[in-house]
Amino acid sequence: MTAAEGFSVLGVVTVAGTILVGLIWGITAWYQKGAKARRNTWVGFRLRPLFESDEAWRVGHQVAFKQFCLNALSIWIPSVVLLLIIKSAPVPIGIILIVLFVAQFIWLLVAARMAAHAAAGVGHPES
Repeated sequence: MTAAEGFSVLGVVTVAGTILVGLIWGITAWYQKGAKARRNTWVGFRLRPLFESDEAWRVGHQVAFKQFCLNALSIWIPSVVLLLIIKSAPVPIGIILIVLFVAQFIWLLVAARMAAHAAAGVGHPES
């Protein structure tokens, strides 16, 4: 029996999908934190403080980018570990990944709040 025979196809697809979603979010966040990023209504956090200026947009997304990276690692690492440990049982992998996705969504809300607070401070001198 080879190592590949022990893995469930559904488990591999689930983990691959998780990594793909994380990569898409990461690429989006990477683009939005760059110097060329401008306010837009398609990609990025669409919060009122971030729309006040291009600088506020950039600063807010730079703060959020760090959280995006930590967020991605917090779901990728457990996903791969689960696949390696539970190999042929996709249901436990799916249940645990659903819980991780909920935690990830909450983390994204925290990142959005951090971005809004960082953007609100742009152009306003500290008191």
